[in-house]
Amino acid sequence: MQDKVNKIEQEVKHKLTEKLSESWSVIAPFWPLKNLIAVNPLIGFDHLHFTDALRMGCVYFQQTDQPVIMADVNRESLKWLQVFFDEGQSTLVIPGRKNGFLACILDLMAFDSGLPNRQILSDLPKDPFLIIDYCLSELEVGEEDQQQFMTLMLTTLSGWSSYVLYKTDWSSGSDDVPVTKAEFTAFRLLLFVLFKGDSDDLLSWYRLSLENADISLTYEKVQQYEQQYQDRLFKKLPQISHQKKSSDAQFVFCIDVRSEPFRRHLESIGDYETFGFAGFFGVPVSVCHEGLQETYSSCPVLIQPRYQIKDKSTVKTHAEHIKTVYQSTKYTFTTSFPLVEAVGFWSGLLMGINTFFPKVAVKIGKMMTSKKKPVYHLDMPLDDQVCYAQSALRGMGLVRDFAELVFICGHKGESQNNALATSLDCGACGGRPGGANAYALAYILNNPGVRLRLSDLDIKIPKTTYFIAAEHNTTIDAMDFITESIPERYQDLLGQVQEDLKKVQVLTYQERLEKLGEQGGLHPLNRAQDWSQPRPEWALATNGSFIIAPRQVTQSVDLEGRSFLHSYDWTIDPDCSILTSIMTAPMVVGYWINSQYLLSTLDPVAYGVGSKVTKNIAGKIGITQGNASDLMHGLSLQSIGLDYDNPYHEPVRLTVIVYAPQSMVESVIHSDDLLTKLVRNQWLHVFSMNPETHILQRIVLGETTHV
Repeated sequence: MQDKVNKIEQEVKHKLTEKLSESWSVIAPFWPLKNLIAVNPLIGFDHLHFTDALRMGCVYFQQTDQPVIMADVNRESLKWLQVFFDEGQSTLVIPGRKNGFLACILDLMAFDSGLPNRQILSDLPKDPFLIIDYCLSELEVGEEDQQQFMTLMLTTLSGWSSYVLYKTDWSSGSDDVPVTKAEFTAFRLLLFVLFKGDSDDLLSWYRLSLENADISLTYEKVQQYEQQYQDRLFKKLPQISHQKKSSDAQFVFCIDVRSEPFRRHLESIGDYETFGFAGFFGVPVSVCHEGLQETYSSCPVLIQPRYQIKDKSTVKTHAEHIKTVYQSTKYTFTTSFPLVEAVGFWSGLLMGINTFFPKVAVKIGKMMTSKKKPVYHLDMPLDDQVCYAQSALRGMGLVRDFAELVFICGHKGESQNNALATSLDCGACGGRPGGANAYALAYILNNPGVRLRLSDLDIKIPKTTYFIAAEHNTTIDAMDFITESIPERYQDLLGQVQEDLKKVQVLTYQERLEKLGEQGGLHPLNRAQDWSQPRPEWALATNGSFIIAPRQVTQSVDLEGRSFLHSYDWTIDPDCSILTSIMTAPMVVGYWINSQYLLSTLDPVAYGVGSKVTKNIAGKIGITQGNASDLMHGLSLQSIGLDYDNPYHEPVRLTVIVYAPQSMVESVIHSDDLLTKLVRNQWLHVFSMNPETHILQRIVLGETTHV
């Protein structure tokens, strides 16, 4: 008998598995506040043409008139989701969380007297697939509509669905909050059953929405912005200067668009050469702050860290212990009110200092936490060090003519009272600061054993060359050096570099202030240290192009801080392996970032988090608006515009320019399914620039259009 039951269960699971997978395929993952990562909200539709994807997004994610029943289902869903997935905002953990999402929620639902028809719960099977099958049967959803109906259960609460997808498919530490996609789907379907929802009504609503969806004006708007941007960009490129001069020092920056103005000003005031490379610098590591017992990945989300960097400088101070106790008391329902009585005066004093003397407040904070310069340690076998060193140097085109000093520059942002602070850090480092990765590459390249092995690979680094790790603060455009004990012989040159970097900070920051609408003369720290400032910087707003080329191709051009710049030398890439790695990794990340900005600008509510001013934080996970909204993901209104009616970011798809023969670019695109899909469906525009004639050629499905 048991064998027969098991066989039936397996048949049900087999029948539903493919449908469930297809239902979840329309959902994009959402990373939590602790490490925000930009992602295309319509990534589930990138197999469609861009216009068709916009239309499906309009149907699934931009509807504001869902059937009335969904308000009840969603309200009940939010109640359980926020407490189950809470990451420390509450001091009490929901009972039974380790048993798994569905088991935990079903056990507690049985005691919820406000839940209608809860007698159904007593006879439910334990397996989520069997619950899904029961619900679909109870709702009389036909075989042909089951996949679509499950999709609607996800898209009508898309924010939390996206977070569950992150937990199941992307998070490496999700065992503490166990959940599966089948469990979440079963949970949503079960609530629909409990509230006596009508499946035909929901399916009819979807079909009507699909029939009425019209994105023609939206697409026309995007095309107009793209044409204007490309016209300006293409007119600048003929100004190219291909003469390469010797340099006093070289700087390797992240490809982030915020690096472009800094690089441009740096090159204008001295004999400096700059390179662009993905900000994790090709070293997939995790970072462990030993004193704080904190470990996180510092590499792109598409890959897993292989080694760990230990920061031995971090020690939890008395002030930080006090802060931990304060936070625990603040969020405990029995002690929050007495806490106000006890520390109200001191909180008011601190608020006054934060408001009227922000610089003083930041200094006090640093004194209290005793924040020290990081002391990193990396243990990696020599063979792997050589592998990463060769890959990074070839990837950025730096294999000869090394300067005396080479700076490897990670980057980070700086802001106060900002729930979305990690969105200002390095996306290539998993939404974290990039200083540790800069240290890793500099450490490797200073290793004499690595240099000896590299010389056998035709990369000869002079003994006089020294690599220094640094970190670019993109909010105030300051550069902090991470490498300690720099040899005495380099001190004179280092002093000159430091003086020039101060000049670059002034020039770059004044350029940023103009874009922020501020008057000149404002101190860089003002916005970074103001706790009432919702827009400390524009971050990657206005991004529009990704240029894969030697720096000489764009050095004489003001790209307005709108271009991702990845260094590349096609002459040392006969098998296209370097170009393939660039176009399938950093360029894809650039496309994700560009798509998020594009869609958040088109609809700041459906594809963004709305205004920072009115936000609420749910479980330290993400943003909600109001008392009972879906979990929102994407960019804030302040990140893409001055207000709803005046966007600062121009909604354009990414324009990719590759300085290499057309045949090389085409071969890379055709060799990768994702690239082929993105180009064919016009999610981005790809151009090759002929190295001899400098003519731009647009690549569309193997065809070429001369520009």
